[in-house]
Amino acid sequence: MRNERLFEPVLSSWLEKVGPESDVVISSRVRLARNFKGWNFSGAGLELLERVREVFGNDEDFPFLEMGDLSLLERGMLVERHLISQR
Repeated sequence: MRNERLFEPVLSSWLEKVGPESDVVISSRVRLARNFKGWNFSGAGLELLERVREVFGNDEDFPFLEMGDLSLLERGMLVERHLISQR
């Protein structure tokens, strides 16, 4: 399976750091939703998907996952970590 690092233990080294602001954690994610100006998902969804894949498909920092290629357990882990929605 690709992008095995998404399924590594959750505790990252930056979470183990100590300092005056170590109690503050910032987390972010990007969610690709159905609302892109100028794109009708019913007809242009595949074209948009290909364009997103062209931009991010080979970038290690922005892994591109096909949900259909993941096992139920893998998808569950991503939901649990709030990386994808349950739907």
